[in-house]
Amino acid sequence: MSVVGVRLFRVNLSHTRLDRLESVIDLISRCTSVPICIDTEGAQVRTGDLSSGSVHLVLGERLVVGGAAGRSSLALVPESAVSALEVGDLLSVDFEGVLLRIVGRDRQDLIGQVVSGGVVGSNRAVSVDRPISLPALTAKDRAALEIGKQKGIVHYALSFANDPDDIRELRSLATDQAYVISKIESRRGVANCEAIIAESDAILIDRGDLSREIPLEYIPFVQKQVIRFARAAGKPVCVATNLLESMVSKARPTRAQVSDVVNTIIDGASGLVLAAETAIGQYPIECATMIESIISDAVALRGEPDKLHNIRRDPGQLPRAHGGSLKESRTAQRLVVSDCFLLDAINLATGAYSPLEGFMDAHQVHSTLQDYRLPDGTVWPMPIVLPIPEGSAVCDGDDLALHRAGEEEPTAIVRVSTVFRLDVDRLVEFWYGTTDRSHPGVTWLLGLGTRFAAGPVVHSKRCLAELQRHVVSPLQARTIFAARGWSRVVGFHSRNVVHRAHEHIQLASLQRYHCDGVFIHPVVGPKKTGDFTGDIVMRAYAAAVEHHYPGDRVLLAGFPSYSRYAGPREAVFTALVRKNWGCSHFVVGRDHTGVGDFYAPSGAKALFDQLGDLGITPIYFSEVQYCGACNEYVDGPHADHGDLRRISGTECRRLLQQGVLPADWQMRREVSQVIVNALRAHEPVFCS
Repeated sequence: MSVVGVRLFRVNLSHTRLDRLESVIDLISRCTSVPICIDTEGAQVRTGDLSSGSVHLVLGERLVVGGAAGRSSLALVPESAVSALEVGDLLSVDFEGVLLRIVGRDRQDLIGQVVSGGVVGSNRAVSVDRPISLPALTAKDRAALEIGKQKGIVHYALSFANDPDDIRELRSLATDQAYVISKIESRRGVANCEAIIAESDAILIDRGDLSREIPLEYIPFVQKQVIRFARAAGKPVCVATNLLESMVSKARPTRAQVSDVVNTIIDGASGLVLAAETAIGQYPIECATMIESIISDAVALRGEPDKLHNIRRDPGQLPRAHGGSLKESRTAQRLVVSDCFLLDAINLATGAYSPLEGFMDAHQVHSTLQDYRLPDGTVWPMPIVLPIPEGSAVCDGDDLALHRAGEEEPTAIVRVSTVFRLDVDRLVEFWYGTTDRSHPGVTWLLGLGTRFAAGPVVHSKRCLAELQRHVVSPLQARTIFAARGWSRVVGFHSRNVVHRAHEHIQLASLQRYHCDGVFIHPVVGPKKTGDFTGDIVMRAYAAAVEHHYPGDRVLLAGFPSYSRYAGPREAVFTALVRKNWGCSHFVVGRDHTGVGDFYAPSGAKALFDQLGDLGITPIYFSEVQYCGACNEYVDGPHADHGDLRRISGTECRRLLQQGVLPADWQMRREVSQVIVNALRAHEPVFCS
């Protein structure tokens, strides 16, 4: 290997036992004078040892996650990672599309549910869909660094370098002459890459682990950007993973792989790192020879000098601030708001309300109400506003910390761009189509006051604590859809428990529109008095899905928002946010999101038709009825059916409040039993 041009031998601690490290170093040293690099495990989560070597996880299965092997169904290392996990986290295991969602705790153990099944092996990388705090070096890394010092090792690769302090910690434990290669293989590492480059001797872009946190189609652009920054700083930068992957089992690479390698060199990479190709491949010598040949030809034929111009630079007249940039402390003003506005802030932060990034200003509100569009012409029907009290000292440019009553930690922070007033008395008719105070939305809006703040949400919790077990974010949902191979997904919005008409519509939509799956997404935030609570709606749906739906074609999650009762305007809004969650189709119900008799049953369809193509296909159903004569549900022409019976959610609610189970043709027995049992246990079933 050294003869054909290998410049550094890397010992990967993720796949090398500590008790074998010295013998591996000695073996390489006896064979060659080429330097050795100890590659740390770093700040990563991996599966523990499995006694069977691997386990097949099935969709919907629940298992204990974390802890040491033998105590858990799926062990994770390091153990500190387990304590950093929260209910609602989505875990992706290795590259096989296995996804687990943390759905609860049982004493000290975490409970995970499989949302995309597959095979999981020992010592496989695990990524979490949000940043978690992990030590930069494991206990094994620290012991290996001591062995490296004794053996005179100079080169060290820091896996999952997330910020400059990680590099400083490694240097404090290695030899004074340590040459530190920082590996960019996480979203945080990319975000902090300029500061990491400044603290490192060299950079390695690990595209494999990076692809767990960044979509594959973005990896080439991230690679180019990091190479630019490293070259600007005068630091060597290497690229690793999937360079000549086919040569693990074949003697020659593919054309696409050669093109990838050449373009990587043209981008300015200083070196290329082979991994599986030479570690476990059948043609390690041929692979090293091939990569050396490609490098030699690419450098000779490159022709024109580097003409990249878009390298960001600080002003040259003054020295950079210590650490790379000035960090100014901002003090946020505390504002206690209702759950409605906290949920709006969370949805703005997670992208659920895309293209919005923050609470609207006056111009956006007026444009939305008058034209159903933002000022730039993008269709958006629903004002998203943040009221602030009269006399509060909130000013343009302030940070506003939104708190729940009684909670010290803010739920979200808004950077105020402008403070403004709205004439809500004049706007209420645009918003709801009425000024009648018996309309719950009218009463709510008129109670907000006239002073509002606009601006982006710069920080947010994942969700309100009691809703977190029900909710998946738009990115999580899209990840689950992709892992299940879904591209045509029908979204279903509701604020009520499921009855047989809902079930018919959901399953008929799958069949008639050739969809891969249905995303059942009931509202779990605040609702008007007398509506079912979000928790009971979710429990009822879970019972129905478990017993009567094709489980591999359904994702049930709570919509972390509140009912606005805005009729057609809200119908379009609920469709667009489901588009953000990844849906291609959306069921628009009769009198969708309406209340009382304020909106015509056909009003929603008329507005969809008026606005044109929204990038999500609306699905309309006429009233669903049950035919007792033929024991089936019908939603089209009824000429061939006798004994037609209406399915009334109001009637089902009346019966349930009396402790009576509705007929099975109205509501599934499993659903009715959930509600009746809750009522008998004096649990909250209806909003008060």
